[in-house]
Amino acid sequence: EQKFEFYDHPRPTYSNIYEPNQSGQTFTPTQRHLLTKVYTFIHRTSDSYPTLNVKIREAPDDTPTGPVLSSGSTPWAHIPVSPDEDWVETEISEFVLEPGTKYVIIAHTSFVGQGIIRWWRRSRDADYPRGIRIYSRDSGNTWSKFPLDDFLFQEWGIPREN
Repeated sequence: EQKFEFYDHPRPTYSNIYEPNQSGQTFTPTQRHLLTKVYTFIHRTSDSYPTLNVKIREAPDDTPTGPVLSSGSTPWAHIPVSPDEDWVETEISEFVLEPGTKYVIIAHTSFVGQGIIRWWRRSRDADYPRGIRIYSRDSGNTWSKFPLDDFLFQEWGIPREN
């Protein structure tokens, strides 16, 4: 396995994830590969026990469309407690990512109001060139775009021939 697309610059701020608020980071692979896991730079608030749910969808215009292509979850016990954020691995169902196709990593939890996960991001001057931060306040029905922001993420997989 190897790291493909990623953004890991300094993290001055974060977005809260709890139902109905969902966060996403779009990305565009430059190489065909089998996606196997995703890392998000996160923590959970104290006295909360959320499960992190991650799903991958296509996002041609930085807006998620179509079915869920891949998904996975990480239980609360593997998510560090504030103030100790860290890279958290989520193994997801395998799916072949195609170069030049824009996808989105969507992070969400089923907890309402409590069980807050914080995904760290760079704001207003982020420079990941093949995607942006998106955010939904209605369980993923509509999305707001933040072209100057990027979440800290890594997507890992296995190279595949064309």
